[in-house]
Amino acid sequence: MTRVDKFHRRLIPAVLISLCLTFPIDEAGAAHTTTSFADVEPGPRILAMGGAGTALALDPTAAWWNPAGLYFIRGTRAIITYDDLYDAGLAQRSYLSVAWKKVHYEPKFEENRMTLEKDLGRGSAWGLSVSSIFLDLGEDSYSELMPTVSFAAGLGGGVGIGSSVSFLKASSGVEGVGSSGYTASFGAGVNLPAGAHLGLVARNLLSSVSPEGGSREKLPVTSGVGLSIPIGTNALVAADATFSDGDDGPSRLSAGGEYWFLQHHLAGRAGLRHFGGSVESRTVPTFGIGIEWKRLNFDYALTADGSEGPGATHRFGLNILLGRPQ
Repeated sequence: MTRVDKFHRRLIPAVLISLCLTFPIDEAGAAHTTTSFADVEPGPRILAMGGAGTALALDPTAAWWNPAGLYFIRGTRAIITYDDLYDAGLAQRSYLSVAWKKVHYEPKFEENRMTLEKDLGRGSAWGLSVSSIFLDLGEDSYSELMPTVSFAAGLGGGVGIGSSVSFLKASSGVEGVGSSGYTASFGAGVNLPAGAHLGLVARNLLSSVSPEGGSREKLPVTSGVGLSIPIGTNALVAADATFSDGDDGPSRLSAGGEYWFLQHHLAGRAGLRHFGGSVESRTVPTFGIGIEWKRLNFDYALTADGSEGPGATHRFGLNILLGRPQ
């Protein structure tokens, strides 16, 4: 079987249907819902740990996983990722994001003099990101583009809230397959004792998508709750539960962990993703590594979804510290 034959046998049903190039409506004709625009899920570090990112994403990828996580970043960071979806070489996703935290200065009075002292735990944060997916199907190629603006602020006591607004554009060589619109997500994050972190997110809480030749639709609302817990100074574990509109139970359960070797220069990661809800129930193992050198972090993840799912996915990412808190 050739590589193209393999692609048409496994990738087209899995990806095109999952991207929902059709736009179903409910029988009552009331609130229309589309499931076009696939989940971005950026960052190989998080995907290597099963995709438990609601509480774990405290870098630029938080713009998608939970925008409140931007409040907890330090300095200015950028991340670039590339995903080879389903191990076919014909479906690629790219993600680029930059996030920065505006440092808060607290006035201090000593001996009748006022000084300004940095408080890294306060202030506001911004993020700019763009995600793209491209399916190379020849004349029928399909693409999505999603630029996003994110903002996060603090409520005091280690509590952050955030929001992301994304603009959506899908196009294809197939007539009538395309759409445009927007979506907004909201999240909250809380620092817990012993370095643990709790995250809550509601994605697509506000959305509007206009298919070509169709009426305006909405993206399905998905909500998530996550917890990350450090273990000593070199390890942590994280877990997520994700719920989608119309599902009786969790649509996805994620759990994983990482351990840093060689004085935080090399990390090993592993996790599990359990898919349920409206999709065929299956559990997928994930693996990955991370390499840290000065201001650079290189990450790789493998989602081994080849036996029962559409195929394995390889993810690569570079996380860069552009500027330390000033």
